[in-house]
Amino acid sequence: MQFVGFYSSLAFVVIVILSYMDLRTTSKKLLLVFLIFFTSLVFSFNLLIDRRNDNSGYTELARSFLNGRVYLMHISKNEDYAFYNSKHYLHQGPFPALVLLPLVATFDLIGIPFYQSYFQIVLFLGTFYLIYRVAKRFGFSKEDSSYLAFAFCFASVYQSLLLISLSSFLAQIFCVFLLFLVVNEFLGRRRYFVIGVICSFVFATRFTAGLISLFFVVELVTNKEYTLRKRIVYLGQFLVPIIMVGFFLILYNYARFGNVFDFGYTKAIAPSFSEKSTSFLFNIKNIPSNFYTYFFKTLKLSFITFEIPYLQVVFPGTSFFITSPVFLHLFKLKLKNRLEKLFIFTIAIILLILLSYKFSGWIQVGPRYMLDIMPFMFILLLYSFHGLALSVRMKSLILVSSVFNFYLFLTVFLPLS
Repeated sequence: MQFVGFYSSLAFVVIVILSYMDLRTTSKKLLLVFLIFFTSLVFSFNLLIDRRNDNSGYTELARSFLNGRVYLMHISKNEDYAFYNSKHYLHQGPFPALVLLPLVATFDLIGIPFYQSYFQIVLFLGTFYLIYRVAKRFGFSKEDSSYLAFAFCFASVYQSLLLISLSSFLAQIFCVFLLFLVVNEFLGRRRYFVIGVICSFVFATRFTAGLISLFFVVELVTNKEYTLRKRIVYLGQFLVPIIMVGFFLILYNYARFGNVFDFGYTKAIAPSFSEKSTSFLFNIKNIPSNFYTYFFKTLKLSFITFEIPYLQVVFPGTSFFITSPVFLHLFKLKLKNRLEKLFIFTIAIILLILLSYKFSGWIQVGPRYMLDIMPFMFILLLYSFHGLALSVRMKSLILVSSVFNFYLFLTVFLPLS
């Protein structure tokens, strides 16, 4: 706890110093320093700290696939599993394990342990680059694009997931990477078969994130630039890979639980599920409480032994806008074009489903389920700047928020280690 208090105090000192600095002359240098610092945190936490905690759900699932099984032979005390017929299953989507198959097989062959945190580092680097490319497509400068990529990765709820390699976190980080991959394809060459393939991978990782596919279906149906014949062809190209992966998933469910519609979430053994009825995962009665947790829940003022006040996250997490204040700029969005309205429509549908879910997430800094829609929210964020450069105030907010989020991460996760 003293370790947490020290870093918490240090974080506040950094925030105070930043508030007095003139970013107009130092913004590039500061961004470089912050990038190096937070990237080193991602590497150190994933290569040194997480490895000791045995967060190996996807690694073990890949190893199970290699041995012709769908259940796990080795489980970790830190992971959450579905329990059925005296066997443990990973109820997160199977696609990350399929990607890890060749790596796990190779490392097992040469007798070196493989950790899924290695994969998490690669996903982070790939995601940062993809976000940078998206911002560049919107006409932002290299510096502003870098700030925006930094904002998503470290000045948002995404930061804390990067530092912990739990399988549930890894699934969301993988989905974010895939969603930015599909956004880049849509803003670029717009090959609907490729978009459909990527969306099918998202479905096979997190079903709720896969509902982003609604955007592309509605966009195709309502796009008057295409003839009717082209709409049908493109829609077919988009849907074929999703249907194929959907068929694979129902077979996978049947092999595990004897029920094609059972993804294993009702069999999860985490306290959040065992304390409540598992009959209904989604219920509109959950919306008010989840909405409060997602958008209005604040922090708790607490004290440590040497009497330095600090703020603390209250279970199960704090408001999205506390951890991701840059997204407050969304309220300046003017909704001038059709794509912006389609993005809003898709986000609203998925958010309603997320809010109706029986639980808002395990111990966390902010509402991590928001990551299912945050890549599309980020596109709207870019629209909200209306082609203007990032202000000094916005850059300051991004940097201060990144430090504050790391402080919140320390107060939440270090006491658990």
